[in-house]
Amino acid sequence: MDDSTGALRLRTWINDVRALPKGERPNNFAQRLVYPGIGPCQGKGLLSAKPLYPVSQLGEGVQWASLIQFVQAAGGQDVEVGERNAMIGALITVASDRRCQLIPEITIGVEGADHSVLMPINLQTDDTLTAPMPPWRQVNKEFASMTARLLTMDDDDAAAIMAAIHMHYSSALLFARDLTGAYALAVGGVETLAARFGKIFTNWAEWDKRQSWEKFFTKVALTEHQAQAMRDRLLEDNHIRLTERFVSYFCENLPAQFWSENVTTYVWGIDADSGDPLEGTWHKKGPRSTQFAEDPDALRKAVRAAYQRRSRFVHAGERSAGFTEELFGAGPGYVRNSLSYAQLRAGLRQLIRAELSKRGDPDFPDLDRFIVEDRPSGRARAQGASFQRRPASPPQGR
Repeated sequence: MDDSTGALRLRTWINDVRALPKGERPNNFAQRLVYPGIGPCQGKGLLSAKPLYPVSQLGEGVQWASLIQFVQAAGGQDVEVGERNAMIGALITVASDRRCQLIPEITIGVEGADHSVLMPINLQTDDTLTAPMPPWRQVNKEFASMTARLLTMDDDDAAAIMAAIHMHYSSALLFARDLTGAYALAVGGVETLAARFGKIFTNWAEWDKRQSWEKFFTKVALTEHQAQAMRDRLLEDNHIRLTERFVSYFCENLPAQFWSENVTTYVWGIDADSGDPLEGTWHKKGPRSTQFAEDPDALRKAVRAAYQRRSRFVHAGERSAGFTEELFGAGPGYVRNSLSYAQLRAGLRQLIRAELSKRGDPDFPDLDRFIVEDRPSGRARAQGASFQRRPASPPQGR
C-alpha cells in the first residue's frame, strides 16, 4: 500500500498500540495543539488533552493551547514528527470541524537541567523568511519600485505577476504551519509566470521520457512516419506540455549565478529556561546548491519532480518529503531529487523580480504630499463582531 497520504502510518500506529500485551507500558508523546476558543480543551481518550494557556496572535481570533498526549508501542514504527503531526492534526480538524493545528516542533533537552524546551522545526526549512527584517528604507525602496512597474506595464502582464506575488505571499504565510501546502502554492506561483511568459513546449529532444518512448517505437516496429505521428500526438498532451513549460521556464530564466550564489542563514538563540527566542547571528551557508550549479540535468530533474510533488498533493492528497529530507536532501551525500522549499521559494521570488525588471517604469511619482504623521486616521469601525458593554456601576448614595 502506498503511504504518501499517511493512511498506512495511521493503521500501523493504532494496530501496534492495540497489540500491546497487558501490563506493558507504551511510550508517551506530547505535542501542543492550538485551537479556537476562550476556554481550553481537556479530557482523556485515545488522545488526551491537558490545558496550557491562551494564545494571542493578531488577526487569528481568540485561541487556546493544550498539550495533546498520545501513546506509541515501544519498538513500534518510528514516524517522523512532521508527518505524525500532519496526520493527527488533519484528523482532529475534521473531527472537531474547527481550525486546529498540531504545532510542528520537537523536544530539546537542556544540558544540566531537569526540563526540556519545545523548538519549532518548519522554520528551519526556510530561515530567510523568519530572519529579522531588513532596514525599512530598503523595504520601502523595493516596494515603491515594484508598485511603479506594476502600474505602468501591460495590464495582462501586471495581472500575471500580481497573481504570482499573491501565491508567494500565501505560501510564506503557510510554510510554518504546513510545508506541503506551502510548497504547492510556490509551484503554482512559478506556473502562473510560466503560463504568461514561458515558451510553449514543442521540442521532443527536451522531453526526459523521449528515450523510453523511442525504445517502445522500435520494439513495436513502427515506421518513421508512424513514430513521428506518435511524437506529435504526445507533444500535444496537455500534462506533458504544462510540465515541460514549467521546467524550461524555471531553469532558463534564473540567472546562471543563482545556484552558485553564496547565501547566509540567521540562527536565533533560545532561552534555555523558557524556550523563547533570543537575538541570534548571521552565518555563511555557502552556495545555494553546488549540485544544481554543476549539473544542469540534475536541476531539470529536480524542477520536474517539484512540479510533480505539487500535482500529486493537489490531485491525490500525497504529502511531500519529510522534514529531514526537506532540510538536507536524500541519500548518500545528501543529494536532492527535488527542489527544497527554500530553493523553490527563492527561485519564485527571483523570477517575480526578474519579470518586474523587464517591464514598466521604476520611477515612482512624487507622492510626498500624502505622507502623514503617525496618528490615528479617524474612528475605527468593526464589522461582523459583537461587543458587550459591562454593566454600569450603580450610582453611589449621597
